Amino acid sequence: FMGLSEVHIRRIFKNSVSCSPVAYINYLKIEKTKNLLRSSNYSVTEIAESVGINDPYYFSRFFKKSTGMTPTDYRRKN
Repeated sequence: FMGLSEVHIRRIFKNSVSCSPVAYINYLKIEKTKNLLRSSNYSVTEIAESVGINDPYYFSRFFKKSTGMTPTDYRRKN
């Protein structure tokens, strides 16, 4: 990309957003998940697939690690 190394691009990204590209993508996945849990009737499996995670069990662990609650608990409370 325009003669810049991957390391340099990651450094620029981290300086701009204050986190790594992977952490930012995970943040976006969690925010999209929260929105869908609050505003739709999609199943947790469908939501997981919509954010690119095909294993609903992994998705639940990923969500709980980020938010402190399971997707089902989040939906009930919101």
